[in-house]
Amino acid sequence: MAGIGVYSAFQFMAVTADSEWSDDELSSAVSQATDEMDGTSRFGDIFGDDSGFDEEFATMIEEEIVENGGGGAPQDGVGASAAASNKPSDADYTVQAAGTDTAFCVHVVRTPSKDGDYTPPGVAGGAGSVTVPNYDFAVTSRQGEC
Repeated sequence: MAGIGVYSAFQFMAVTADSEWSDDELSSAVSQATDEMDGTSRFGDIFGDDSGFDEEFATMIEEEIVENGGGGAPQDGVGASAAASNKPSDADYTVQAAGTDTAFCVHVVRTPSKDGDYTPPGVAGGAGSVTVPNYDFAVTSRQGEC
């Protein structure tokens, strides 16, 4: 009976450790995610209102960090909070994760791509009337809240 209790306790500790981030795991994942996002480009909103930019980029940051967390890091528990002063061209996100008090500031600069816009063909193969803008991203990070 005592052996079952000890085994159960170790199993519980392993599950708890797998659900929380360490400072080192988060630091490494943020650094790698920043490197991967820096210099990328993406298509923007065809309507040009940029209303979903903050939520979309926060989600992308969270997903990249989880992806770069490594084998021992949890597959969730990361949050990227957008700063109130964000603009679609210049934005800050405070990144935190379950299990650690460490925070990182991820800074994103979005500029229109010089040659990456896409204009799909129109009806019956004629010239299109809608252009999908393409943006280039410069992404940096530092330890601490934004």
